[in-house]
Amino acid sequence: MVPGRRRHAPVTRPAMQLACALALALLPGACRATDGPRDDATHAGAGASAAADDGADDGAPRDARPDRGSANAAPAAAAASSLVTPAAPMPPADLLTDPVDDGSLVAGLHDADAAVRLVAAHGLAQRPASDAGAALVAQLGAESDEAVLAELLFALGQRHDASAAGAMLPSLRHASSAVRAAAAAAIGRLGDDGRTGALVTLLADGDPGVRGAAALALFGLDGRRYTHERTATEAVLAARDDALAQLALRDADAGVRWRATFALAGVRGRRGLATVLELCLRDGEPLCRTFALAGLAALQKESLAGSRAAVALLADADPRVVIAALRALARDGDVALLARQVREPESALVRLTAVQALAERLAQPDAAADMLRAGSDALADAARRDASAMVRGEAAAVLVAVADEARAQFFLHALARSTDWRDRQRAGKALAAGPQRDDDTLAALLADGNATVAAAALAVVGGRPELRRDQLLHALESTDQATLQAAAESLQPELEAGTAPPELVTAMAAALDRARGFELKEARQSLRKALGLPPDGEGPAPAPPGRLLDRLLAQDRAAREDPAPRVILATTRGDITLQLDRLAAPVHVASFLQLADLRCYDGLDIHRVVPDFVVQGLDPRGDGMGTGGRRLPDEFTSRPYLEGAVGMPNAGEPHTGGCQLFMTHVPTPHLDGRYTLFGQVIAGQDVMQRLEIGDRVLSVRRAP
Repeated sequence: MVPGRRRHAPVTRPAMQLACALALALLPGACRATDGPRDDATHAGAGASAAADDGADDGAPRDARPDRGSANAAPAAAAASSLVTPAAPMPPADLLTDPVDDGSLVAGLHDADAAVRLVAAHGLAQRPASDAGAALVAQLGAESDEAVLAELLFALGQRHDASAAGAMLPSLRHASSAVRAAAAAAIGRLGDDGRTGALVTLLADGDPGVRGAAALALFGLDGRRYTHERTATEAVLAARDDALAQLALRDADAGVRWRATFALAGVRGRRGLATVLELCLRDGEPLCRTFALAGLAALQKESLAGSRAAVALLADADPRVVIAALRALARDGDVALLARQVREPESALVRLTAVQALAERLAQPDAAADMLRAGSDALADAARRDASAMVRGEAAAVLVAVADEARAQFFLHALARSTDWRDRQRAGKALAAGPQRDDDTLAALLADGNATVAAAALAVVGGRPELRRDQLLHALESTDQATLQAAAESLQPELEAGTAPPELVTAMAAALDRARGFELKEARQSLRKALGLPPDGEGPAPAPPGRLLDRLLAQDRAAREDPAPRVILATTRGDITLQLDRLAAPVHVASFLQLADLRCYDGLDIHRVVPDFVVQGLDPRGDGMGTGGRRLPDEFTSRPYLEGAVGMPNAGEPHTGGCQLFMTHVPTPHLDGRYTLFGQVIAGQDVMQRLEIGDRVLSVRRAP
């Protein structure tokens, strides 16, 4: 949501009642609550392009860290809601038993059987906290099996230890292209841009897989989203840019071109990059055009590019390209042009992005009164009439921030009295963002039966002394994750300054003592942070008897009996077939199949959609913060996140996977090795690309 551009006076009850009556009559989806708000396990989500992120948001799938402020359920989901069997309760399970090596994995690196060494190396790659760096480096020089060698390189890269780079460099010249590609990827994870020259040399490799891996590794060494120290000289960076440009513009392999374009789009901004990226807009591969536009949008923020080249791409046949073009136009695009994109495109995800782009455009300092009127008119039309409830809710929330006084209040009241809790959550966020003040609406939201709505409104009381004490005391008695987190975040500034009322400090300490279990882990961490305590270190579950290596070998043998089970997600927009990867992520696959067989996923929703990034869902809690009472170990793999990859969200800490999933709209190399990848969309990719917030997963069944 963009910051407001007006000042509002408090709203009196008669004014509020009048605005509410108008809203109820005109805004689709809004109606007066009778027996309380409907809470039907739906979620919210929002986001922006991740390909060339500037670091403010890591663009990553997540449980409790998303900007969860979107709209109400899609019409298809609403129509089907009475036909869906409610999801069965999820049985809790702590599946984290061995977060570190017991010594058997390091010993297994020296086994005579390459299959054993491979399992040992893979186990160490999934346990970067294990003290095994020296053993991995030593085995790197002695290993003869190519598959094991590639896994050793992956394990070293996962440790992010720049001192290992020297041992990896010989692998860049290995006879096997798979090993060379693995070495490039691993070096790219070390955060040592002193190795840039070695990777630039690899851009001329005869194998396209190696060239692509080297290009992405260069992004890893100098991506604007990363914060490690940079030491590469200007001459080295110029040679890198020239070599990447050659690949992006001339390589015969489309996969190499989009990877080189992704790298150019994501590295720290430099003069001359905009010219290359504009040339990439002519590429026949849609991913090249998409990533080039993302790069131009990032360079524009750094005053290194303009947006004019993006205008022509609004007519592109691929919606992903259009979405990227809209983001490139968000800062200085023509308001009338953006307004047409709010109204005309067939894709709801394009219209959603147009709403967000128009919101950003209207928040710019040069937005004159006539621009605000024209933009607000387009947004109001979308809020009332768009076929997608996701778009309607987004447009209404933007209007609360950017429209004139009367229109802003109109849509605030419409959102606050919607039967869809996500709209009411948006109203709470709008009040928290200010500057308007509406006591009656705030009181209704604080008393909302949906805890996520009440938590959003709780942020308002920070500046309201007359409400603060009682509301926070009440919130700290909750056992709800969102409510406790909101209370902790509201109190943290006073706690840090030593000015928090003693009774609230006592209540927070009591809340921390009660906040136990996986479902409240993030609330617990927020409470500890606010109280000035270190993060807690929840230990693993008891490990089964025997050596870890033996258990992993048995797990590997079992996985090979059925390595790629398939499931069908029947959604309100059509079927999506997933092929799961039991060899790479056996614990995740077993957990997912168990919950599917128990019908725990039936009737759950898609709660987060970030166009040109991910679709995320299957959280029984309702707001993206749930784990289903499960804790899964990280099972990282060297497999890349390509279009349609299926991954597990986490809470930004190791071993915090649960029950959800996300699916990628486009390749997302910045997620590689950071989120467990446990499957791939193999049919219904078009369905996945059309999913909206509020769409429902009717069932998850094993494919015949």
